[in-house]
Amino acid sequence: MGGRGTYSTGQEPEQKYHAVGEIDGVKILEPIDGKQWKLPEENHSSTAYILLHPDGTFKRYREYNEDHTAKFDIDYHPAKKELGTGRQPILHIHEYHMKNGFWERGPARFMTEEEYTTYKRYFVNVPEGAYLP
Repeated sequence: MGGRGTYSTGQEPEQKYHAVGEIDGVKILEPIDGKQWKLPEENHSSTAYILLHPDGTFKRYREYNEDHTAKFDIDYHPAKKELGTGRQPILHIHEYHMKNGFWERGPARFMTEEEYTTYKRYFVNVPEGAYLP
């Protein structure tokens, strides 16, 4: 699982992640270097990935479009600046939109109860109701 590199240059892109497990069929990725705590922006082998904080708590779920680009992220961290929720971590969503020919990550928004119910099986060690402001 590499980054945004392609094989078009004749070289295999550098691997930045490895799978360390699964939650309900979705691979949990971990950065190989222990520093790159993001998920791949593009993906050709899975429809979603999960990233956990080093303590094993849910950090991010990313789902991909049919064209292999990021569709949305569900994040769990304090979002004071974006959502005005203070210092407590909160589940929230960032959707990706095409802007001027590039995919751009949109601003954070609160999750709906339906979204929470759909994805809560991935929220390891996240308290019930952590999507509410």
